[in-house]
Formats: sequence, C-alpha cells, structure tokens
Amino acid sequence: MSLRIMLKIFTVLLVTSASLIYSAAAKPLIPQEQEGQITINNRILARMNDKTISVFDIVKKMDLFLSSYYPEAMNSPLSRFQFYKTNWRQMLERMIDDQLILADSEGKDLKISDGDIRKAIFERLGPNVMASLDRLAITYDEARKTIHEDMVVQKMLGAKVHSKAYQKVCPQQIKSAYTDYLKEQDIGEEWEYQVISMRCANIALSEQLAMHAYSLLSAAKSGPETLAAKIQEMRKEQDPEINVTVSKLLLASEKTISEAHRKGLEGLQPGMYSRPISQTSGNDKTSVQRIFFLKNHGVKPAPTFTSVANSLRDNLLENAATEEERAYKSRLRQRYSYDRLHMEEIAADFQPFSFIPQS
Repeated sequence: MSLRIMLKIFTVLLVTSASLIYSAAAKPLIPQEQEGQITINNRILARMNDKTISVFDIVKKMDLFLSSYYPEAMNSPLSRFQFYKTNWRQMLERMIDDQLILADSEGKDLKISDGDIRKAIFERLGPNVMASLDRLAITYDEARKTIHEDMVVQKMLGAKVHSKAYQKVCPQQIKSAYTDYLKEQDIGEEWEYQVISMRCANIALSEQLAMHAYSLLSAAKSGPETLAAKIQEMRKEQDPEINVTVSKLLLASEKTISEAHRKGLEGLQPGMYSRPISQTSGNDKTSVQRIFFLKNHGVKPAPTFTSVANSLRDNLLENAATEEERAYKSRLRQRYSYDRLHMEEIAADFQPFSFIPQS
C-alpha cells in the first residue's frame, strides 16, 4: 500500500472522528414552531481535580455543537429543549472523557498553531464570528478555549487510537472480511417467475384441468392473468369447486427460492411454461397442481474484491478505532482514579431542563 494511500486513510479517520465528536448525540428534531422559554436547573455534576462540570457548561457545549452543525435548531426553543433533554447525560460523559484526555496531553508537543485555531473557529462559527458568539452568549476566549481543547482531544485520539487502529487492519483481515461478506450476499442464480395453482377436491379433475391449462398456455392462447377465468368457464355446474390462482411476479435467489419452486423451474427457458406438477401446498398441506412460468433467469455475479475492498477496510478501521478508543478511555479512568465516586450525586429522575410554553 502506497504512502499516499496510507496518509489518506489516516486523514479520513481523523476528519471522520472530528465530525463525529458528538456522534452519540441524537440529531435535533425541528418541530412545528412553538414559542417558549427554557429553564435551566444549574448545578455541579462532576468534579475533576480543580475543575468542575456544571449544567451550564454542558449547555454551552451543546449550543456550540448545534450552532455548528444544526443552526436551524438554535432558532427553535422547543427543538433546543428536546435536544438538551435527550443528550445531556451523554454529553457529560464525553466532557469527562475529554478532560481525562486533556490531562494525558500535558507535556506533549501537539503543535496546534493560532492559525489552526482561528481557521477552526471560522469553520465552526461562520464568517460573522462575533454575531455567532453573541447569539451563543459566550465570549471569544471561551469559544477559543473550547475549540482548542477539541483539537487537542482529536490530536490525542489520532495518536492513541487511530494510529493503532490502522496498524491492526492488515491486508489479510480485509481478505477475510471479503470472504465473510460474500457469505451474506445473494449471489448466484436468480429467477423471475409466476406460479399458476389449481386446487380441487376431485384430484383427477384438477389434473385434467391443469393439462388443459398447460395446452392453452403453451399455445399462447391465453396468458397467466386470464387463465383463471377461462378455467372457471370450463367448469360444469355439477363439478366440484375449482380454485385457480395466479401469483404476482416473483423474484427469488438461490438463498430464497423454495425447493418446490426450484424443482418446478428446472429445465425451463425464459418465456416457457412447465408441465403441471402435483405438489403439496406449504400452507394447508393440500394437493395442488402447479404450472410455472419463467420470465427471466440469470446469474448475479459476486462483487469483485476490488469493488468492495475500500468499504470493507473502512468498516474494519472504524471497528478497530471504536475498540481502541474504549480501551484508551478505560485506561485513563484507571490511571487518574476516576470513577463514579467523582460524580456528584445525581438522582435518576433529575431533569436539568424544563420548557415553559408561551401563553
């Protein structure tokens, strides 16, 4: 694999990770506009050394996310409230992990320039930075600090997580994933066909009618859709009830076709009808006369390794990165002796947000 491709993969991992920094957060819904006010029940939620995380801290983080990725939600108090209510606990966990990663970054030369930070600020807040900050009710220094910390976290994840994930994914794993992928695909023969079924208490009569139906179909005097009516017209008043059905156009693969239908289609060429076959219905186990019409028959080839290799590699990298990130954060919590004892007591029914509709 060339150095250019390696760098491209690593860059994609970093960019993807940055765009999914809030990947656990549910996309905000934009309901029909309803004016109202969000009330915030502020309190400390976690303590870490000399730092605390409060409800207000979480709100600022979520507002910055919404402003960057879903700015329309910022104009809807109800949408913001629903987003806060759904995501605040996950955001708290993420902020705790970020603080542990920042602690791990101390003393490391990560080389984040002022120019990189300014560029990120413009990307997150748009060209009119000060107007965006006023709308978010945060200062420039607060935004700069937050974005700088996000960049540090991403740099650390790149070094501690994504580089290791890349090393784990080798060509042999991709080939093995391709073998597993083929097992899940519907490849091989495909059939497009219809089934004409005739049921009658008098089996001899149903066999006679089925042969007549086959003659009509083979001579192209009738099609499957009009056959039922013709058979009913042939029935004499003293004959028992005859039930004729024509299936809709069926599409089956080697994995999905039943053994009875496969047998009925054997030897047929597209446009041909099978001779009547006496089979047992899978539904009620009664005897049924079936004629099969084959419209199309072909072979669906297996996707080539080249056509899916990149996708398979990306999935392997994503899974490896998820495992490495989980392990890295677990190690940090052990190293810094951070556990649930450091969390403030939070009642299970604690609701930091409420919405008061405008009357």
